[in-house]
Amino acid sequence: MTIIISHSECLLHNAEIQHPECPERLKVINQALSSSGLEPILLLYLLFPEKHVKKWQK
Repeated sequence: MTIIISHSECLLHNAEIQHPECPERLKVINQALSSSGLEPILLLYLLFPEKHVKKWQK
């Protein structure tokens, strides 16, 4: 099983130029995973503020 933890704000983060992670790379990874046919066995966890998570745990 593969678990992916992400948040839409990750696409807004621009690291230093020599850093491998960038919004464009994350978009390509997300598109590749979506078109791979693996979606049924991937779990995508979106990070939310603690109050949002607690709301759904009730």
